[in-house]
Amino acid sequence: MLHNPAQIMQYPQLNIVSHRRAKLGFTIVELLIVIVVIAILAAISIVAYTGIQDRARATAATSAARQVADKIAVFAVENDGFPAALSDVGFSDSNGTTYQYRVNNDRSPATWCVTVTAGNKSFYSSSTQGNPKEGACAGHGNAGVAAITNLHPNPGAVTGLGVGSYSGATGSTVSAGPVAASWSGSGSAYRATWTSVGTNTGDGDIAIRLSEAPLQPNTRYTVTFRLRGPNKTSAVGAPTLYSSASGSYTTVGKSPAATQSLASGQIDDRWVTFEATAAGLAGGLRVVQSLSAKLANDYLEVSEIMIYEGNYDSAKTWKWGNSPGWVWNGTPNNSTSTGSPL
Repeated sequence: MLHNPAQIMQYPQLNIVSHRRAKLGFTIVELLIVIVVIAILAAISIVAYTGIQDRARATAATSAARQVADKIAVFAVENDGFPAALSDVGFSDSNGTTYQYRVNNDRSPATWCVTVTAGNKSFYSSSTQGNPKEGACAGHGNAGVAAITNLHPNPGAVTGLGVGSYSGATGSTVSAGPVAASWSGSGSAYRATWTSVGTNTGDGDIAIRLSEAPLQPNTRYTVTFRLRGPNKTSAVGAPTLYSSASGSYTTVGKSPAATQSLASGQIDDRWVTFEATAAGLAGGLRVVQSLSAKLANDYLEVSEIMIYEGNYDSAKTWKWGNSPGWVWNGTPNNSTSTGSPL
């Protein structure tokens, strides 16, 4: 064994080997490369696993929808009509699979439609769609997202139901009713026109009447709507709640929060979240929009009204019974409507 410097100098190759052994290990660059490779492999594995899960869910939903269709067909033959509920043919939510069912035995021919959802995959079968198809029946939730209901009975402002106006100060008169509106998804809007103005204050308003919707007391709701500005640039108040039963309602949030200047014909998306007591609802609760400094023939228009339970959610855009995947729960433009928010 070599111990002194002279001996080491005689055998320099031994010093090189010793130096190399001291440097054994990974550099930072090598470690980073290994980490990146592991991350890529993990990402590929996650994507592959997600794809496998999605295919399994789709298979489960398709199979269940086909089984329901077969059972309904047998039931119809034996009972001369479709089942009133899926429990009549032995189906109910279980093991992550959910069922939605609509039936109408009163029309001729009778109709039915079922949506089966497994995780984020939905497939449906119906009296006219025997082979399961991806998606959902009209009025049902889709892809794991629950259906919602628009509680306003006249969401497109096609009639005068659920909307109104107030002329304002003494000497003011207002003419109101539905008008054609190319800016609205319904093609219609409710317009309030001040045909004469006694005092140009902000007293007069156009209103969305909430008391005509099937609302429950002490429950949180959100109203969304589109307001078309007047025929000239004017100040329009923030959306404000009003009921003859003072102090029986609470504004949780609203937009805009203060009076805003709207240009001629400007379209503004607005909302109010509120809670009200039974007295507040019975007192004619409504959302009012006041126009300041009115002159004769000035007007406001409102359309695309939506009322849903809960806080304001920007993802819940306006839908009504005529929207794809939506249904009226009664007479069109005179009832609530239900469908997927997607």
